[in-house]
Amino acid sequence: MEPQPAVVAFEGDLDIFRNGEIYAGLQRVAAAECAIVDLKGVRYFGACLLGAIAGLATERDAAGLRATIVVVPDERLRRLFEITGDDMMVEICTTIDEALGLCAPSRT
Repeated sequence: MEPQPAVVAFEGDLDIFRNGEIYAGLQRVAAAECAIVDLKGVRYFGACLLGAIAGLATERDAAGLRATIVVVPDERLRRLFEITGDDMMVEICTTIDEALGLCAPSRT
């Protein structure tokens, strides 16, 4: 049986006031073989989210786990990952289906 991907989804505005919720959500997927952070319901996020995702990416890399997959359909928000260089630490997708496809083992 194949392991199921671990998905944490956020909604609304993710700013410093939701920092605890952000870190708690990311820790729920930290040790998963395939971790997906779904931001499709997010309207705004601040540096606290980018820092938390970068921390998660570093933690997963040190543990020898695959890169975190982040679903960011909003081009404006996706651009923030590019500006900060966080897109080099995670895999960016525009849909949850695309992210789930990345988690599936290759059949070669």
